[in-house]
Amino acid sequence: MMEGEFLSLSTIKSVMPDFVPQPYGWGECKSTPGTYFLVLDFLDLIAEIPDPATFARLLSDLHKKGESPTGMFGFPLPTCHGKIIQPNTWDSNWCRYFTRLITIFYDADMAINGPIPGYVEAFETLKKHVIPRLLEPLQAEGRVIKPCLVHGDLWEENVGTSVNTGEPLVYDASCSYAHHDIYLLRFSLREPTEEWDDRNLL
Repeated sequence: MMEGEFLSLSTIKSVMPDFVPQPYGWGECKSTPGTYFLVLDFLDLIAEIPDPATFARLLSDLHKKGESPTGMFGFPLPTCHGKIIQPNTWDSNWCRYFTRLITIFYDADMAINGPIPGYVEAFETLKKHVIPRLLEPLQAEGRVIKPCLVHGDLWEENVGTSVNTGEPLVYDASCSYAHHDIYLLRFSLREPTEEWDDRNLL
């Protein structure tokens, strides 16, 4: 978990130096084996959501500057989304990568909550029919999705505004190179445009 977050923050820092705290290192505590640490700069933050226009511009810059070193979707190390480990295995196909990712979350849900009537069948339909139907066209007929660096766990608790600079900052990252809208739960208006609303629902 710590190694993945350290690499995530270091990777964002390499393309957007003022957007994350400086990560210095991580490791296992000698006095308490099995306990790990991550050393970062302290962030003095204003407890409010950053200015939306400024924040959107910075995210856009991250996506433009953070190019996948392999040209594929994934990340060099597993990362964690809460307690869920994301393997981030490299894949050239967005539909396949997304399906693997959402299946990891589904499997974790099943392990914690057990099967819910209708849920198992609904997920199988989603995985076998809905996801391919909506995502495969994004990379069909010459269309290309360029994998870009994404924070991976972007929500209000992992975002703040610096007291010192007034600029937005992000932290607690679990990066991957993915479709740029993955953590926004939205897909941008792309061909085929008539399926845009369906991709948003997905």
